[in-house]
Amino acid sequence: ISNDTTAVYFEPDQIKETKMTSVFIINNKKNEVDAAYTKKLGFFESLNAKTSIAKSTLQSFETSLKASYPEEMELTNIKVDSFQIPQAGVIVKFDFKLSAFGDADIVYFNPFIGDDLKKNPFYAAERIYPVEMPYTIDDLYILNMEIPTGYKIDELPKAIRTMLNETEGSFEYLIQSDTNSILIQCRLKLNKATYYPEDYKTLRDFYASVVKKKAEQIVFKKIK
Repeated sequence: ISNDTTAVYFEPDQIKETKMTSVFIINNKKNEVDAAYTKKLGFFESLNAKTSIAKSTLQSFETSLKASYPEEMELTNIKVDSFQIPQAGVIVKFDFKLSAFGDADIVYFNPFIGDDLKKNPFYAAERIYPVEMPYTIDDLYILNMEIPTGYKIDELPKAIRTMLNETEGSFEYLIQSDTNSILIQCRLKLNKATYYPEDYKTLRDFYASVVKKKAEQIVFKKIK
């Protein structure tokens, strides 16, 4: 048996950050709109969360989490699972209410709760150096929503599938609805981490389409 050891080097293209977010929105017995949020953080996002908690406290982490959401969206029952287990991914859970539904005749609702991709990270028109990301990405978002009592769907985003250079990435936005519910499944994948200057425009345009699609809102109209 050899005791020799050798270093193993990983390229960014071999490292994947996989995370999943699920949001369930229901009508409670008081005809209020309740929601439950669960996010399974990827390895690196989990590491950042654990580091943040270790440097301060879990309560400080939860306070920062609350502050990242608008005041009208009150977070309750916050739970952060597995942050004390070194190799485990962190899971963030909380409940919240949607106060927009009530007496308003029309409600504009963005289905991406807590999404941090609100603007294109590649804002420069041109780039002469490669884009070097630390890892590839597989980000899944699922929304399962009961249509709020007293409302109907007026407008829905359309489903799309966009490819990045055929095999280098993809963005999929699937949506289904009926008179009672809406189901959205959205997945962003980047299969490589390094993009050379000649591929920059394609990458920038891809992200621009993703940001634009995620900004689209569902329009609800009050039933009269």
